[in-house]
Amino acid sequence: MKTLKEKVAKIYEIGVYISISLMIVGLIIFILKDESFDLYIQWYGIKKIFLGILNLETISFFLLAIHVIIFTPILVVLYMFVDFLKKSDYKSAFMCLMIFLVFGIYIFIS
Repeated sequence: MKTLKEKVAKIYEIGVYISISLMIVGLIIFILKDESFDLYIQWYGIKKIFLGILNLETISFFLLAIHVIIFTPILVVLYMFVDFLKKSDYKSAFMCLMIFLVFGIYIFIS
């Protein structure tokens, strides 16, 4: 049976591989389509990113890769929270909840 440390490392590994794959696909599309994009985009929401992926827009692949990298630690904290609750380790679960709250405040402020 894997330890929590091994499971968390696997989640990080999967997140990094997904992000790198998305960036490579975006780079290939960028080279093949020879398209340009504006790096100073004011707002590019999730809906627009997924529609852009369906239309094979380079910027959408890069932005989704960035979102995956940003949300991987949040997913790890959520997994650890659930794991600590299953083990009835309420002190550690509370700490995970506080970290999750800090993430939420940071996302709300920025």
